[in-house]
Amino acid sequence: MQVHLSNSEILPEHFPRWLELFRDTANRELKPETAAAFASLADRIGNGLSYGIENFRKPEGAPPVLA
Repeated sequence: MQVHLSNSEILPEHFPRWLELFRDTANRELKPETAAAFASLADRIGNGLSYGIENFRKPEGAPPVLA
């Protein structure tokens, strides 16, 4: 999280595309059940990073980002 937060050029909007690329590569390179497992894990990690970036960078006093 700290590495992502320290780079102001990394935005929450980037994560859906990165996850799409990850899923495409996993599906191309792995067995379907393995690709699905890794994609699920990547989605959880990517969503957590995205929400974390939004919440740490939000203006003070703004409500938290939940979804």
